Amino acid sequence: MSDFERTHVQVLGAEDTYGPHARAGNGPREGVIWFSATHKNKKALEVKVNVEGKESEVEAGTQNTVPASSYDLPHQPTSDVPDLKTGPHSYRLEELAFTRSGDKGNSCNVGVVARSPSLYPYLQKALSAAAVGEYFSHVWGAELGPDAPHECVKRYEVPGIHGLNFVLEKSLGGGGVASLRSDPQGKAFGQMLLDFKVTGMPDLASLRD
Repeated sequence: MSDFERTHVQVLGAEDTYGPHARAGNGPREGVIWFSATHKNKKALEVKVNVEGKESEVEAGTQNTVPASSYDLPHQPTSDVPDLKTGPHSYRLEELAFTRSGDKGNSCNVGVVARSPSLYPYLQKALSAAAVGEYFSHVWGAELGPDAPHECVKRYEVPGIHGLNFVLEKSLGGGGVASLRSDPQGKAFGQMLLDFKVTGMPDLASLRD
């Protein structure tokens, strides 16, 4: 019998989805092994699990391929940002903005909304498409090549709500039921981005609206 076509092994609870941004701490609080694979022969996916001496069979599932997202708007040029106050402070994005994320086929949408209008120019400056692509570089598979973090991120400004919208194309390992990942819809991407560090800022108290 031939080898598996694709495999994905992940320890849930160990912050694997954060890639290089995971917090090691004193070890994981809990762990669950996620293993998924694809094979043309269903027999290859018959699995037996032994828990405390009791053996159980796990029935293999089937998948249908999800078509690629048709969301293909042109990349929006970055607006000019006025001169900003600077300072020695660094803040996690969570202190400056709210986020929300979800899937569009095999692409992930990440929305970022400033906590106040005065913070929006700092987000425009710090959260470039290149910076967000570099931050999420671990979500693109090697088969997409080393330039994927730079080529697969589009940024759109939403000034009416002091927000930014990022589209991370081909970032979900197939997306939906076609993905082998534990987060095939990118629901955790927004939460992960909240750890992004914005540097060179003045004290937040001086930026109150």
